[in-house]
Amino acid sequence: LITRPFVVLGREALVAVSGIAFIITVALFFAELYGYTLTLKGFRKFRLRWDAIDISSAALAAAVYGGSLIATGGIPVIPGFTWIRPGNALAPLFGVLFGLPGSIGVAIGNFLADAFAGYLSVGSIGGFFGNFALAYIPYKLMRDQTFRNGRSIIEFYVHAVLISNVVCS
Repeated sequence: LITRPFVVLGREALVAVSGIAFIITVALFFAELYGYTLTLKGFRKFRLRWDAIDISSAALAAAVYGGSLIATGGIPVIPGFTWIRPGNALAPLFGVLFGLPGSIGVAIGNFLADAFAGYLSVGSIGGFFGNFALAYIPYKLMRDQTFRNGRSIIEFYVHAVLISNVVCS
């Protein structure tokens, strides 16, 4: 039941959708680095100073996220093909809590986890941008980041669990 839409679309359509998602994610990453953020009115110039707190937040997110992926990355579902990564649950939280520095830290943390776990390959580039999107989408889409009411939690679930995981995968 869950895989039926993917089978109906076919491999070529899924590759095309994945390519478009990858291009958009890479464009958003570089736009944010160059000082342009996406808003409801289009791209807007902003200034992120990257002071000590932002750099510390990115480094903390990279270290904790990368460490959690290394520690929990060895639970294979299909050996050599896919595995369960409980550490991925931290990515949307780092995006919501730390913003852009947290999103970049998540991307760097995934790259470090690939390097230390022995999975570093060309696919790690896609993993870098995919994990950036995993943290960036909840950061940009959530309106209420307090988690104090049901609406905030549902909003987090929709943006973090559903949308960002589909884009990342």
